[in-house]
Amino acid sequence: MNRRIVVPATIFLGTSAVYGYLTTSLTERTLPNTPGPSFFPWILTVCLALLSSALLIQEFITSKDRRPSLQEKIKPKVLPPIGLFLFVPYLMVLPFAGFLPASILFFGGIMIAAGEKNKTIIAAASTAIPLFLYFLFQYIFQIPMPKGSMVNW
Repeated sequence: MNRRIVVPATIFLGTSAVYGYLTTSLTERTLPNTPGPSFFPWILTVCLALLSSALLIQEFITSKDRRPSLQEKIKPKVLPPIGLFLFVPYLMVLPFAGFLPASILFFGGIMIAAGEKNKTIIAAASTAIPLFLYFLFQYIFQIPMPKGSMVNW
């Protein structure tokens, strides 16, 4: 087992348990057919717990001698600050262009900066991810997404 994977995964699992416990003390909302204040914190808790558990299970199942070293598997093609530099123009364009157009360009830029060369994957993923997020929040959670001042739809 690789301690560099097990220790952070265990810490994140513990953090999700503490965070989940803290969300139980949030007040309940009395409005009908609306999610309460603890709805999104519980979503975060469940996602963090599932991802941490998946990382631990993967580490327990995968043998160290069958797996390439971390340096062989991950070859960084870009420095992390480039993602931050792309995030600033995204936030500046978001109020004018709206969520979907700005996010499609942002995700495409992030994928190109990360070293993805396949244009089909870039186009598909940078379109599918914002569409999924838009429909999730707009129609399932009923949270309006920014439409932008230049977009009339």
